[in-house]
Amino acid sequence: MPIKRVNREEEKTDKDVQRVMASDVMCLCVFLLCSGLQFTTGCEVQSSYITCAAGESVLLPCRDIKSPHTDVQWWISDPQTHTPQYSVFPVDAIKGCSVSENERSVEISRYSGESVFLSCFVKCSSLYKPDSQFRWKLPNYREIIQTTELNRLYQGRFHMFDRSSGNLSLLISNLTEEDEGLYSCWSNEIQHKNFSLIIKGCTLSETKQEPKTKYTGDSVLLSCSCEDPNTKPEDFRWTRVESSGTEVSNETPRYKDRVHTFHKTTPSNLSVLISNLTEEDQGTYRCTVNNKKSTDTKLIVKGCVLTEHNNTKISYLGESVVLPCSCEDPKTKPERFEWKRAAVNETLVSDTYKINDRFQMIRDSPHHLSLRISNLMETDGGLYVCSVNGKQSTHVNLTVTDFGDVSKPIYLICLVMLLVFATAGCVYWKCTRARTERKGSQLIQSLDDEQDDTYTSVVYSQSYRPKISTDEH
Repeated sequence: MPIKRVNREEEKTDKDVQRVMASDVMCLCVFLLCSGLQFTTGCEVQSSYITCAAGESVLLPCRDIKSPHTDVQWWISDPQTHTPQYSVFPVDAIKGCSVSENERSVEISRYSGESVFLSCFVKCSSLYKPDSQFRWKLPNYREIIQTTELNRLYQGRFHMFDRSSGNLSLLISNLTEEDEGLYSCWSNEIQHKNFSLIIKGCTLSETKQEPKTKYTGDSVLLSCSCEDPNTKPEDFRWTRVESSGTEVSNETPRYKDRVHTFHKTTPSNLSVLISNLTEEDQGTYRCTVNNKKSTDTKLIVKGCVLTEHNNTKISYLGESVVLPCSCEDPKTKPERFEWKRAAVNETLVSDTYKINDRFQMIRDSPHHLSLRISNLMETDGGLYVCSVNGKQSTHVNLTVTDFGDVSKPIYLICLVMLLVFATAGCVYWKCTRARTERKGSQLIQSLDDEQDDTYTSVVYSQSYRPKISTDEH
């Protein structure tokens, strides 16, 4: 094949001419392989060698006259064995490496907790390595070149591919809201591809909850959730404000085995369920997401307020007695209670202990804490104390007596009562008799008066005689 020489002036005007620097080729002969293509000039193996001088330019003709393809792959081969060693692109011979989709901007939206793949591919000539002049620029003006920097920034949440093959893509997992921003991969500080990453975080559905009122022993659901059900907050926690931010979890001794969460099955649901409430659980609880957003809920726990009872009891040997103790609110469920004998500070029965079967709690209802003592003995007499939650207490004084000790007083009481009834009967009889006598005397007097009036009328009628006139005769 004849050699076509082109001087430097023609090179500047001919766009199809590509410059091969002497430092790159070192005047080695070039073996051209265009498999499957037909050329306008017949390429014969015997005449495929071109001789060139250092500093000169050469045009390597290669055109397919039967195919619409315009991309041609050129290979540089070993001059002795004619074995292709590496491919070379005319543009790459000048710029070294090129980024695919150069200067393109891609907008990507993800939820926190998800993963994102930032694709970046670089093509380089054999004279350059894809990672030699390559870097990632991250949000907040950070730049990374070495993998160790990625380890520090993402703490095992990233993955890089085979950089030697030109795949410089970046995979980031378990995204956080702090990962949001502009990412770009650069080659030679000239070519680049941009990625605008938007992280959708958790926006709380409510920032203030209504107070919740519960009783001891109950359970309470403290609500906290994200508006978007697809949100997966990477960090959240519940704390109790009054106790210096004590964390509400099963890892905290105070709440051990009493806390249940739902985020493992529903990531956007951050609510917490607390069971077996105590009065000490009362306070303000705070749900905090990503150390920035929070919502508060006030919890009121109603405990037992003891009812006032008659604090004196009298019973007899061998009998049973019930010492009253109960909460005012029937919905109350005291979690801790006990009965003690004050004189010896001895616990008779409690929520976890019972001294013997003579002392039994009457729990027909959760708020009833009365104590039944069976088969009373003289030593059972004294002051008894019923306490709830170690705070409130009520006292009952029990007197145990023998039947013989009370027989004479009972007889005397009965005798006095008989005398009172007898006296009352006599008085009643006398009053009744006197009333009867008065009525009888009044009746007799009335009869006497009637007789006198009758007699007077008769006498008057007999003494009265009408005068007869004699003038008629």
